[in-house]
Amino acid sequence: MIRWTESGKLWPFPIDNEHGMTEEADVPFEDHVFLDHLIEDDHAFPNGPVRQFMELVCIGLSKNPYISVERKHACIEWYRDYFTQKKSFIEAAVEN
Repeated sequence: MIRWTESGKLWPFPIDNEHGMTEEADVPFEDHVFLDHLIEDDHAFPNGPVRQFMELVCIGLSKNPYISVERKHACIEWYRDYFTQKKSFIEAAVEN
């Protein structure tokens, strides 16, 4: 059993629910939950349907404990790039 523990097949005692989460050990809880500041005052997410969608994306990401903060920020950045590229289509759809 000692060999299994050293090779990672068994958890070390005492049991720690956060065993193996070393990359997120120094990241505070608030950074995982409060993501709204990433879409505040941003020209890519104006008021309207896109803004409401991005607020829901932030809520969904804040409730996901399995994704790192870095990946959450990258996801929001991907949406920012996407909506910036599709800005003309979105404006045309909102006008009609």
